Amino acid sequence: MQISQKKKLKSNILTNEEQIILLKNQLAETDYKAIKYAEGWITEENYNEIKLARQALRDQINELGG
Repeated sequence: MQISQKKKLKSNILTNEEQIILLKNQLAETDYKAIKYAEGWITEENYNEIKLARQALRDQINELGG
């Protein structure tokens, strides 16, 4: 493998810290929905899918040591 190919591959790999930052940003993007649910503006039925997705993000963050 050529040096330029190695650099390209290395630049495409995210560190755990970078992955955690991305996951936390994704989690933050749904914070307003969690607040709406807590305030009663979204039903359990409508929020369930969001809740599962948020938990999956938290699980990934925890696996990466965040």
